[in-house]
Amino acid sequence: MADEVTVTLSVDLKNPSTGAVGALKDSFATGAIKFTQATAGAFSRVVATSTTDTALTLSGITSPGWVMFQNLDPTNAIKIGPESSGAIVAMIQLPPKGVAVLPAFASVTFRHQSTAGTPRLLVKVLEA
Repeated sequence: MADEVTVTLSVDLKNPSTGAVGALKDSFATGAIKFTQATAGAFSRVVATSTTDTALTLSGITSPGWVMFQNLDPTNAIKIGPESSGAIVAMIQLPPKGVAVLPAFASVTFRHQSTAGTPRLLVKVLEA
């Protein structure tokens, strides 16, 4: 089989600011990009975060291909990153309601940590 996974990303910037740079407009759109999933499998879970960084356990996934994160909290940000010596290396900071989609390596253990409070984090992983 082929093309089991389709990724489409679109970002639009429309800032009518009249500051030093004036109005800003930009966009980024990939269109539909298709990828093959060699092993059928997916993981989906909502996890609680805290100000103590915690390893993310991906039950049933042996080789993650795509990882998707969504901060479900309307107020607090969540840091996400790989593990190094048992601690988070903050690579992404999801703002409230923010999302991130990225390809992943099987050897990476992700960790998560809130900047405040106990926001919930939606995690979806597709097997490679």
